[in-house]
Amino acid sequence: MILVDTAPLIALIDAGQGDAHHRCVEAYQTITSPLLTTWCCFTEAMYFLYQLRGWFAQDILWQFVNRKALYLHSTGVEEQQRMRELMRQYQNVPMDLGRSKK
Repeated sequence: MILVDTAPLIALIDAGQGDAHHRCVEAYQTITSPLLTTWCCFTEAMYFLYQLRGWFAQDILWQFVNRKALYLHSTGVEEQQRMRELMRQYQNVPMDLGRSKK
């Protein structure tokens, strides 16, 4: 599996992303394994796709999931506890969920 963030998901679907769209489509055509993303990235991609192209673009992203070309990772309690430990350990490094440090 290949881990994918929000921006490439959007660029893969939205031709209005210009060069990023072309690069993502080209890369996707060479990938032989499914993509993997988090629910956070999936939700963010859905939000932006709606803003850019409406339900039609969101439905394309759902189609990736339906045909098992994209999997959504769900965290369990143990994984969430480990994330908290890492965030505590590296609290002075911009590694958190939801805000960027300036």
